Amino acid sequence: MTQNGSKGWRNRIIQTKLSAQIADKRLLPREHLYQGFLKPMTPLSLMIIVAAAGSGKSTVMAHVHQQLAESGTRTSWLTLDAEDNEPSVFATYLISTLQRSTPGIGEREAELLRGNMARDMRGIFASIIGELSEIAEPTALFLDDFHHISHPAIIEFIDRLAASHPSSLKLVIASREQPPLSLSKRRLDGSLVELGQNALRFSHAEAFELLNTANALDLSSSEIAEINATTEGWATGLQLAALALTRSRGSPRDLIHGFSGKDRDLAAYLVERVLRLQPEATKKFLLRTAPLTRMSPELCREVSGHPQSGEMMALLERSSMFIIPLDREGRWFRYHHLFADFLVALLKRDEPGAFEAICAKAADWCERNGHLTEAIQYLLQAGSFSEAARLIATHAPRVAQHYGDHQTVLSWMRSLPPAFAQEHPVIALIHAWSLAFSRGTDQSIALVEEAETLLRPRQSVAKLDGRTKEQLLWTAEVTKAIAKVCGDRLDFSAAAVRATRAALPDEEPFLIASISNCLAYSYLTDLMFDKAQQAATDAYLYGCKAEAVYATVWADFLAGCIAAEQGRLCAAEELAKRAKTGAQSHIDQETYFGALAALVDAEVNVQRCHFGRVADSLHVTSGFTNLFGPLEPLLRAYRNEARMRAFAGDLQRARKTLQDGREIAIATDQPRLFVALATEETGLQITAGDLDGAIETVIRTNLNSREHPLLKGDQRRNWREPIKILEARIAVAEGRVEHALSILTPLTMALTAEGRGNRLCLVRGVRALAFWRAGRRADAARELDKALSAAAPEGLAYPLVSVGAGLIPILDEILANRSQAASVGQLSLDFENRLRRLLTGETAAPAPEGAVSLGALDTLENLTSREIEILRHVGAGHDNRQLAKILLVSEPTVKWHLHNIYSKFGVRNRTAAVAKAKAMALI
Repeated sequence: MTQNGSKGWRNRIIQTKLSAQIADKRLLPREHLYQGFLKPMTPLSLMIIVAAAGSGKSTVMAHVHQQLAESGTRTSWLTLDAEDNEPSVFATYLISTLQRSTPGIGEREAELLRGNMARDMRGIFASIIGELSEIAEPTALFLDDFHHISHPAIIEFIDRLAASHPSSLKLVIASREQPPLSLSKRRLDGSLVELGQNALRFSHAEAFELLNTANALDLSSSEIAEINATTEGWATGLQLAALALTRSRGSPRDLIHGFSGKDRDLAAYLVERVLRLQPEATKKFLLRTAPLTRMSPELCREVSGHPQSGEMMALLERSSMFIIPLDREGRWFRYHHLFADFLVALLKRDEPGAFEAICAKAADWCERNGHLTEAIQYLLQAGSFSEAARLIATHAPRVAQHYGDHQTVLSWMRSLPPAFAQEHPVIALIHAWSLAFSRGTDQSIALVEEAETLLRPRQSVAKLDGRTKEQLLWTAEVTKAIAKVCGDRLDFSAAAVRATRAALPDEEPFLIASISNCLAYSYLTDLMFDKAQQAATDAYLYGCKAEAVYATVWADFLAGCIAAEQGRLCAAEELAKRAKTGAQSHIDQETYFGALAALVDAEVNVQRCHFGRVADSLHVTSGFTNLFGPLEPLLRAYRNEARMRAFAGDLQRARKTLQDGREIAIATDQPRLFVALATEETGLQITAGDLDGAIETVIRTNLNSREHPLLKGDQRRNWREPIKILEARIAVAEGRVEHALSILTPLTMALTAEGRGNRLCLVRGVRALAFWRAGRRADAARELDKALSAAAPEGLAYPLVSVGAGLIPILDEILANRSQAASVGQLSLDFENRLRRLLTGETAAPAPEGAVSLGALDTLENLTSREIEILRHVGAGHDNRQLAKILLVSEPTVKWHLHNIYSKFGVRNRTAAVAKAKAMALI
């Protein structure tokens, strides 16, 4: 990708869509339509404006926006188009415009959207509503051109936002059609203002003011009445009539009587009259720039050839020629939609082929200046589908594979006719790649197979050299593997993937890193940890060679999970640190990649029972619960949160977390996730002494079935072992210790042979408890001692803590013997004493530096990672200017973050915030 192309990807938000239409002083404010809506204490909080094009909807919105902004209300504006009818695109733009007035809002959700696994948009939208509800200051959100929106998920979000009725929020929606919203309750509770076509029609008095006062005409009352009757009070018709009359030397009646139709025909008639009166240079400029969806002087110069395009645009604005500024800097403009439509119609009628040529020039300029999505849209608009396909084929591989921006790629593909996409194997493969990471497994595999067909020797395909064909065939193999891994399809042949890996040449480091991550993931799910570790190491090394952060962070995540399962927590901790460093080097995906790193870090701290540290990263890792992603990160996100809740004594919330995860598993067809979370819930109930509840969960989730009904084929691999451990734990709790030992003894032997230290520690703990309850005290002490010897060097406490308080008498006996043995190391004694405190529910040990006390858990959960970082800098004595420089943000953004911190802490100044942060061990 070219440098400009990269820039275009990073700035894919079209900023002018977020700029409110400027309220033109020459247009009537028409305050009687909305005055009640502006009152501070009014119950009115929702305004819906529905009318045909050119009726003045946007003008009314602009005046409402201006008056609210001048009164101190925080305002956000979004002009919608057809591309926004995709939930992820809509959410991205919505968050972007909200952040203009409320810095920091939706920050995590925005990064998750860029994380590019298929999102649970319900969760994303619910989070946005929650954040909007927490804003105390008056806020207003304007959504213009809402007729482009029909997607059920977006409609449901707007309905929920309106129904939640945040006290500080006003919502203004303008549409050409009645939006499919549930408004009956809002009508009944008196919070809704509805403006329709009739309300927007100009009265005689308003027409008089617009024509005679605003446009300096000298029309009689009867002439104004005739014009208003002919236009039916239509705002655009009146404005066009004013333009025509201003430049016409004939009588107003001649103009009016020359037309006998209405609506669009009237507009076309008036536009032609207006154009006829323009100088030839102006007329040419208008027609040459009409196809542009937005205009800057540079773009207009490119497509029109006019050397003074900036001056021409300024002249048009002064002349009220339906040109609308899109920003206050005067850089970007657009024509009124109706005006542009008629200009384009005239251009196509009078100059065949000119429209397509202008779009091609606009596309070329946009590509060179980094506006890739707009370049593709211009080519599609002109019917230049082959050129659009070429552009996508050129840029999509880097956008998807190196930046991981699957959202943009999928957006491009929605616009390109399938027939043209199918002609390009590169496009088919990149589309498949992005679908694979968005849980479009079946569609991804089908596209790969289509691409492979195109690449066969006898098939007609675009000119590709042998090296390129070979690279695309490798990409096809890797993409299929990724699709199956992300879709939790474990039916693919590990041998085939290994063969692909072995055959890939070293000149393809990115593909090698990707296929190695697939292998590591597969081996991890098969509990083949040594092979998984080697594959993850390869993925990291080749990812570094390819300079692909996407690959290296995933490799560190997988390697960290493997190390934690083996009980090698020190190694897992180092991998988490390395992953975090890699994530921070890739600012556009910092939260997504940072969440992968935080998941490993949280896993380590859960296993060490440092739950304060788990809470510190919870707001990052819980982001995965808003994503439909591969099973392993999703499982760890839910499991870490549930274990932390249970340890804090809130079993009910822990179970709710796991139950929410099971709902996601069912919705996304991830049966292994469902079973794993049901097993985890049962284990937490046993640890808490709720045996009846544990048995009820086993029955309710079918864990007692010989073949779980949700699992099919290879999904049944390795699920029985956790069930056997649950069965043994229940048997011990019920006093059936011999049955428990008959299960645990072979498990102990197998886990020892396979070096699976974490689960072995748990099984030895349960086995020690079974021996103790069978009266075999020496065997119990011996078994627990083996577990302690392996766990102490790594601080591996959770497997033993999860066995429960029944281990305390066994541990006491061991500690008594330890005190008489001079050869026992201090490390072992410290670990065993800490373990006893954990088992009895006492404070386990002084919190490590930077850890957060459990008592501050609820407050901490509400703090973002950026807020915690700011607190630490404030504690170090940095002022706002220094903070802005350190964090690479503006001072207003720093102030906004501080305001949020004060609100969450319930304090009023920096000194009090720092004091509270120190009490929470944050600084």
